[in-house]
Amino acid sequence: MLSLKNDYDSTEGRTLEELLHKHGPFPLEEHIAAGILRNVSSAIMFLHSREVVHGSLDFNSVIVDSHFNAKTIITTTVHHAKLTASGVRAKVEDVFHVGLLLYRMLTGRKAEFGKVSLVFYAIRARFPESVLELR
Repeated sequence: MLSLKNDYDSTEGRTLEELLHKHGPFPLEEHIAAGILRNVSSAIMFLHSREVVHGSLDFNSVIVDSHFNAKTIITTTVHHAKLTASGVRAKVEDVFHVGLLLYRMLTGRKAEFGKVSLVFYAIRARFPESVLELR
C-alpha cells in the first residue's frame, strides 16, 4: 500500500459540494470553474505520474478555500494503477470524475447517466484514443 501525506486537517475551506450547495442551482463563473479544474487536474496528473489512482474523486474530496484554490483530498486507500501494464484504464475513471466535476460546475446540475457502472463498462469496452496519440 502506498502512503501519501494528506493535510486535510490543516486545510482551510469547504468542500466543492458545500460551495456548490451554497451557490445554488446556478453554474459557477467560468474563471472560477477553470481555476478549480486546473488545481484538481494537476493533483490527478501528479498521482497518475506516480502510477497511483485517486479512486474516490467526488465533490466531497475537493476542498476549496476563500480564494477558490482547490485541493484534492484522499479519504480512502490509495490504489496503484492497474488493469493494464501502464495503468491507463484505471486512470480513466479518475479522468471521468474530473469531467463530472466540471459538468456540474459549469451547468449547476449533476450529470445524469443512469447507472454509472454502465458508463464505466462502456468506457472500458471501447477505450478512447489518447490525445497524445492523436496529435
